[in-house]
Amino acid sequence: MGLDNMIEIIVKEVVKRVTNEMKLQRKQALVIFTGAMAGYKDALHSLKEMSADGYNFKVVLSKSAQKILDQDKIKEELKVSDIYVDENPKDIDYLKKDIDKIVISTLTRNSAAKVATGIADTLPTYLISWGIMAGIPIVASEEGCNPKNSNSSHYQNMLVNNLNILKEYGISLRKAKDIYKDKFKEFTNSIEYEKEMFMEKKLITREDVIEAKNSNKKILVSKNTIVTQLAKDIAREIGVTIKTTN
Repeated sequence: MGLDNMIEIIVKEVVKRVTNEMKLQRKQALVIFTGAMAGYKDALHSLKEMSADGYNFKVVLSKSAQKILDQDKIKEELKVSDIYVDENPKDIDYLKKDIDKIVISTLTRNSAAKVATGIADTLPTYLISWGIMAGIPIVASEEGCNPKNSNSSHYQNMLVNNLNILKEYGISLRKAKDIYKDKFKEFTNSIEYEKEMFMEKKLITREDVIEAKNSNKKILVSKNTIVTQLAKDIAREIGVTIKTTN
């Protein structure tokens, strides 16, 4: 048996085991509430749909969210025992571990402005900034940062610009009731991929998919290439096309 055949057999076995382990694990979503009440109830309903579809949550509240939101209600609705706030930064590494999605359930104009300009001086804005740089799919409810609430056209333009920047960062802005609409299939806001890149690899992973996303390209693979289930899931959710060539 040649070396290439041996490598292919080993890779298939590893992928099979990893896939089986993944089926036994629930997906992880980092849920962030900033200090807005608009859309709050709809966001909880969407999150409950995610929970029913196999998600566990790590929940983070900003300081202002702690003052206006019912933490006991959130724990009950989302079936979580702990809620993390700005006062316990020691948990940052835990909050970032094994995250598949970031959901900004309530997004204020203040937090939107900070993220748009790269300010990460709170636990929520730090985690959102980390998610952007790590290529984690992020969806945010837009009710709490609606520019139409401003009577000043100049101020409204500034708010619109902030939201446009968030979209450029890859954040999908939606109504709170649509946070989990179509299981993130609309995450890319209808971005079309016109370029293609051929990957001469035996194994396509999540990192390859994120690279394609950042490069605005489709992935072309040979019929002998193995695409991990996680790579397929991420590709489907963030809108990366994987095509098999002859």
